[in-house]
Amino acid sequence: MGLFKKQDIIFENISSVVILEQTQNYSKSKAKAGLVFGESILNPDVVFMDGNNEPSGCTYTFSVTYKDGKKDIVKADSGTDICDRLLQMAMDMPTEAAEASKQEKAPELKKNQLPQGIYKIGEDIPPGTYDFHLIWGNGRLEVYKAEETILGNLSFGEWVGDKQEYEKPDCINVRCDDGWFLHVTGNLIVEIAKSKKVQIDL
Repeated sequence: MGLFKKQDIIFENISSVVILEQTQNYSKSKAKAGLVFGESILNPDVVFMDGNNEPSGCTYTFSVTYKDGKKDIVKADSGTDICDRLLQMAMDMPTEAAEASKQEKAPELKKNQLPQGIYKIGEDIPPGTYDFHLIWGNGRLEVYKAEETILGNLSFGEWVGDKQEYEKPDCINVRCDDGWFLHVTGNLIVEIAKSKKVQIDL
């Protein structure tokens, strides 16, 4: 990401704008102070003032996403044309987070599809080695060697979904022995299928 310069912004090519931070400016010291507003807490910009400085507008930090997928960061002072326009776009356009929260209705369960729950291998599911494929939602897939969900019993664990970078759409070749427990957590539906045997011809 880089910082926008005014002449670099082509507003017609912007698909979304999100306000990351709002910082209060003070006129006497020209220092920026106040609380950071928004979701960013990793690099707060807070300075304690002596109370004699006069407030002098705000500086906004925006995350701007182009229609081609490119993302950039722009800082703009309140009262400027660029800041006013970006603020308006941020209020008018749906954000990625807002879009992600509008999940479609869960599909009707089909054969060999598992919703959230705990499945005992040997009773609910035959022992074997399986592939799991994302059908809907997101959550976690875990296999435990015993009923107690402690780290020592965990044989396999993976986040499943398509919303976050750490989530995966598929879990391949997962061993499920007799007496073990399969946990499907979160708002998740996965399809289970027998893993294909590995064929090696060297």
